[in-house]
Amino acid sequence: MNILIILNEVVEYIEKNLEDKINYEEITKISGYSWFYIQRLFSGITDITLAEYIRRRRMTLAASEIMDSGIRILDLAVKYGYESADSFSRAFRKIHGVSPSEARKGKGILKTYQPMSFTISVKGDEEITYRIESHEQMRAIGIVRHFKAPENNELDVHTFWNQLYSDGTHARIVELADGEIGGVHGFLNVIDNETVDYVIAAFSEQEIPDNMEVYTIPRSKWAIFEGKGCVGSAIAEVWKRIYSEWLPSTKYSHAGTMEMECFRYGDNKRDEDFRFEIWIPITNK
Repeated sequence: MNILIILNEVVEYIEKNLEDKINYEEITKISGYSWFYIQRLFSGITDITLAEYIRRRRMTLAASEIMDSGIRILDLAVKYGYESADSFSRAFRKIHGVSPSEARKGKGILKTYQPMSFTISVKGDEEITYRIESHEQMRAIGIVRHFKAPENNELDVHTFWNQLYSDGTHARIVELADGEIGGVHGFLNVIDNETVDYVIAAFSEQEIPDNMEVYTIPRSKWAIFEGKGCVGSAIAEVWKRIYSEWLPSTKYSHAGTMEMECFRYGDNKRDEDFRFEIWIPITNK
């Protein structure tokens, strides 16, 4: 199914359940993807997390009720899934800049966030270039970090890379690289709805050093996208275009397995002409 259709169905379910508990398992059934992957799709296209979107929509409705009814703050907190009036008030202030009681007194300016809808944006001013390759199972050696989704984000991954650079581990991984695809790469592997592994590793057939692990990258068909620029900003833009433009408009779907940020060129990642690749495992829709 088209990704944009899936996201519209997810939003429709959320809108119907803003005053109830949102069942994440139901969202995975609607979408056919894991809870983590749906969050990744959503944030990749909208630049906000799905949890933040739900919070904004609930606080939009709550603001209307505070202004138009005499409902108690505690009752409103329970209605929108908060365990206490204090936790609800903190969430309300984060969105609107004032507390619920201040809003009721007419203080501050309240914000409204409308339900999202997803459509294909026709631009045509910049092409997306890619190639398709099939690879047999590959072996990589490196270091893994376990992240909790969706709280962890790209800043945690950035910190992980910096740590390996600073303690000399990255240089040790460089020495292991002997595969067809040289360099040290980042692999994103969804374990379950709450856990994601990010692996920094090189393709290698060498012995496994102490404090490192071996990883098997499954046999896959890959869509490979080239990018250029300072990785800190350029790679995020490529990811966004893959999710918002390329996947919705092609015959391919994400296969739901491990993704790769490929750094086969050993230049400085901060350089404006640094080249990198993003590898997406794909299947036909």
